[in-house]
Amino acid sequence: MPLLFGPITRSGAVVDALIGVFRARSGLLSRHGFPVPSPVRVRAMIDPGASMSGVAPDVFRQLELTPIAQVPILTPSTTAAFPHLADEYLVSFSVLVQGTPHTFSDALPVIVADGWNEGEDANALIGRDILERCLFSYCGPDARFYFAF
Repeated sequence: MPLLFGPITRSGAVVDALIGVFRARSGLLSRHGFPVPSPVRVRAMIDPGASMSGVAPDVFRQLELTPIAQVPILTPSTTAAFPHLADEYLVSFSVLVQGTPHTFSDALPVIVADGWNEGEDANALIGRDILERCLFSYCGPDARFYFAF
């Protein structure tokens, strides 16, 4: 079971990850002679308050992906009657442990996460859709986190 640990930064518990084209799309592109975009390295904040994982919009542009659906999500500024509609994409998702990718899914639905600010330490978030397969410990007094999967 891979284990990551690190300091809690001003952005929280942050890990390195790779977002890529999902396997079926990669195979289709290759079979038809099109280049397959390389996975994009991101800094992902572990967020147990998020039901779905999310990625900054520019990552999807780099991967030349289009949304597969729109999903209603609740944010601190929305209500159940008026949820925010977020574009949903299908991607491969891997967490890097000492430079080695550990893939959670080769076809994980993630949403576009708007609102990333310039200079933030993260441009993706790991939500409960991934955390349900992991052990995550946020040790506030020690300013450290532990993430095993």
